Amino acid sequence: MTSKPKLTEKTRIVPRIVPCVFSSSGIGFQTAETLVQLGATVYLAARNEEKASTCIKKIEEKVGETAKGRVIYHHIDLASPKGAKESATKFIGQVDRLDILSR
Repeated sequence: MTSKPKLTEKTRIVPRIVPCVFSSSGIGFQTAETLVQLGATVYLAARNEEKASTCIKKIEEKVGETAKGRVIYHHIDLASPKGAKESATKFIGQVDRLDILSR
């Protein structure tokens, strides 16, 4: 039986681009926070910019100067196919690649 790798403060994700959908609370928020600590650039994708900004501040306060990555707000509205497509088009225009998709 093989053992699972453990995430520690020495664990580092080679700089990755990660959009996190549904990350303003719960496990999505924890995922975004952990990825920032490990060195990823996390695009916190949310419909409500005010709520997302609050989450970003919480992440930045918690990880502080020790953060190896960063977190950026990205507007997304999945209520309609048009909104989802517009968000995807905007995201593609901002980054040169997508390494991990988290929800």
